[in-house]
Amino acid sequence: MSKSTWLAAIVFVALLAAAVLTLRDRPERGITRISFSDVEPSEVTRVVGTGRHPFELVRRGEDWALADGRPASATTVGRLIDAVPQIASSTVVTNDDSRFEELEVDEGSGTAILVEAGPREVARFVVGKDGRNGAYVRVDDAVYATRGVWQSLFRRDASGWIEKKIFPQPLADVERVAVTRADGTAYVLLKREDNWALEDQSALPAGFRFDGKEAASLARSLVGLRAADVLAEDPGSETSGLDGAVDVYRLAAADAAVELTLGATVDDGSRYARASGWDQIFVVPAATVARLEKSPTDFRDLTLMRIDPDTATRLDIRDGDRELSFVRATTDAAWTLDRSTEDTPEGFTLDPAKVQARVAALANARAAGPAPASGTSPQAPPPAPGDDAAADGPRATASVSITNQDGTPTALVFFEGVDDESVLARGNADAQTYLAPTFLRSQLTDGLESFARTTAPTGRPQLDPAALQNLPPDVRRQLLEQMAAPRQGAVR
Repeated sequence: MSKSTWLAAIVFVALLAAAVLTLRDRPERGITRISFSDVEPSEVTRVVGTGRHPFELVRRGEDWALADGRPASATTVGRLIDAVPQIASSTVVTNDDSRFEELEVDEGSGTAILVEAGPREVARFVVGKDGRNGAYVRVDDAVYATRGVWQSLFRRDASGWIEKKIFPQPLADVERVAVTRADGTAYVLLKREDNWALEDQSALPAGFRFDGKEAASLARSLVGLRAADVLAEDPGSETSGLDGAVDVYRLAAADAAVELTLGATVDDGSRYARASGWDQIFVVPAATVARLEKSPTDFRDLTLMRIDPDTATRLDIRDGDRELSFVRATTDAAWTLDRSTEDTPEGFTLDPAKVQARVAALANARAAGPAPASGTSPQAPPPAPGDDAAADGPRATASVSITNQDGTPTALVFFEGVDDESVLARGNADAQTYLAPTFLRSQLTDGLESFARTTAPTGRPQLDPAALQNLPPDVRRQLLEQMAAPRQGAVR
């Protein structure tokens, strides 16, 4: 063989070796390298995760549980099991173990998953971080890029697998809620058509307005109850308080009844609890506890006004010395400015929709609670804003009123503030005086500029206050505060 032939052969071998080294870590396409498509989810009986997020899930009949016996969420476990047959990839990212930590498929960062069907191991792999289209998955020494399978399906601490919904009954099926509190309070709520009522109203004060929506909120909190945590071991009755003075809630549907018992309070305001169908003691979060610890008088209707905004023909606003009046035409029902003690801003154009929105906000005005029992509550009839107060009552400082088609005016009157967050108020819903949030006064008595036609900022929709009336009080208050905030500078 000639010298040139030998030289060519040597060069060829060198190039071949370089190509092998270069291609070793490049993605290999077109060849299925991993596939768990033959895993049948209905046959899976055990799933074990080790690493940063260890857990063990065991099938018990039709249900799933953690190895310590706590019930597991069928939905969450089902998503994991259904994802296993979807793990199929022909894209090799690397075989270089020096990159395992970067892709979070090493022993320290990854979550190793073992899937069994009875005595058989049907899948074993390590889930790493998410890539562009799915998680990185390592099998043996090869790391693959997957599609549509994400690390969140596999990476959860043990508490993340726990079933935390306590009762399966939908609200529509619950017809009766019986409450027995540790302080001796006892009452029954009954569902009547689409509303809730107190079975025995004799314990309510004279003139008390019962709010069925607030009662429905308690029933909804019970039906949708979710635990903050489910305990692996019983902490003992001395800690849980479940064998002492407890609050008991009994829910009854047409064909089922369940019971919730609340025991001792934890430092953060949550409470230990047990319930029908549960072997474990769990913890009810503080926010839920606050919604459950109700007496009959807590279901007070705090609506301040009884008016029909569609029949209003005049809106009058008085705030100290400032007065605004709007009238609605009988022909086209459009609102116009009738009188203002404020100087009209240059270029001002009235937005009739904002006048109607103010009327709707008045109709939906709600108090924060009854006025505190004291000798300073204003007496009926209230004095006009700016007038001297009666000897035994505070001074009225603002009012918002509408006049209906029959010429009858109806007013919501605000009195001197109790503190920075509350003022006294009285509407026509009853003869009682209530605590109203300061922001409600500001919102309803805002000045002329707040009625100007404007273009809504991009991405910030304008909310009709009337649409908020069915929201929980805390949520409604926060939204109204946000709506009122940009206008606070205009309030005098």
